[in-house]
Amino acid sequence: GVPKRIIVPGGVQRIGCRAFRRLEGLEEIVVEEGVIAVGEQAIARCPDLVRVEIPSTVIDIKPDSFEKTPKLSELIISDRNERYGVYRQFLYNKPEHRIMCALQAGDAETIEIPRGTVIIGQRVFMDNDTIREVILPESLRIIEQEAFYGCDGLRDITIPEGTINPAFPFPLISWRLVSAKRA
Repeated sequence: GVPKRIIVPGGVQRIGCRAFRRLEGLEEIVVEEGVIAVGEQAIARCPDLVRVEIPSTVIDIKPDSFEKTPKLSELIISDRNERYGVYRQFLYNKPEHRIMCALQAGDAETIEIPRGTVIIGQRVFMDNDTIREVILPESLRIIEQEAFYGCDGLRDITIPEGTINPAFPFPLISWRLVSAKRA
C-alpha cells in the first residue's frame, strides 16, 4: 500500500513530473533541504494529502504541482526560501507577486486576493464551486487562463482597470457568472 508519509531526501535534486500523482492514502510529504525542484503535477490529485513541507533550497515549483489536492491545508515553506512562500491560503511566487495555487479554501464563499498581487496563475481556483465572490486588488495586472474556470458558484467579480487576460472574459471564468465587470 501507499505510505501515509513520504520523506524526499536532500540527495534527490528534483521531484519529477507526476512522481506522487494520484496517490490515495498519502497524507504528508516532507521535502528535505537539497531538493531544488518540484515538477509538473508532481504532487497533483492526491485526494488525502493534507500537509507538505518545502525547504529553502527549492527554487522551481511548477504551477500545477499541487493541482486538485482538495484536502491540502498545510503547506509549510521554509522562511529562508527566497522564491516561494505561503500568504494566507495561497502558494505565492515572491519575485513575481504571483498566486500559484490556492490551498483548501473550505467553505469560503468570499476570496480576497492579497494586496500587491500582480498575477493570478492559470487554474488557481479551477472547479472550486464554493466561491461566490472574489475581491481583487488594484495591483492585479494579469489573470491567466482558466483561473476561475469551473467555479460554478461564482457570481461576482470586479476586474481592476488595467488587468489583462488574453482570453478575457472566457474561459477565464465559468459562463454562469452573473456579474463580471471592469472597475
